[in-house]
Amino acid sequence: MSEGVPAIRIARDCKVTERSVAAIAKREREEITERKKSLACLMSNIAEICGATVERKIGKASVRDAIIGTGVAIDKMLALTSQMPSTSIVNFPIPSAEERAELNAIDRKLDAIAAKLRETQ
Repeated sequence: MSEGVPAIRIARDCKVTERSVAAIAKREREEITERKKSLACLMSNIAEICGATVERKIGKASVRDAIIGTGVAIDKMLALTSQMPSTSIVNFPIPSAEERAELNAIDRKLDAIAAKLRETQ
């Protein structure tokens, strides 16, 4: 069912009733939920331990590894608890050479206008 196979087909292929398939699916969902909770707690503990390690090792060469471990543990904990990490993604369009030349020409025209305005004041 997690692979998109309908319960009816699973029941037919396994020669069981749809109720049996539904009961097994429910049991598996509950087990998976419990495993996720357990793993989330474990990742939370690892994140705390790694955070303490980072705090202790600031300024030492192996702090990089502790920071990576902390980030991985936090990401896993957030994923297991269905939370999204707070990230800001900004896309900066990079102009082509022609666009840059056009923008520079516009800048020069605006600079010339600003210079004339200053002269008249």
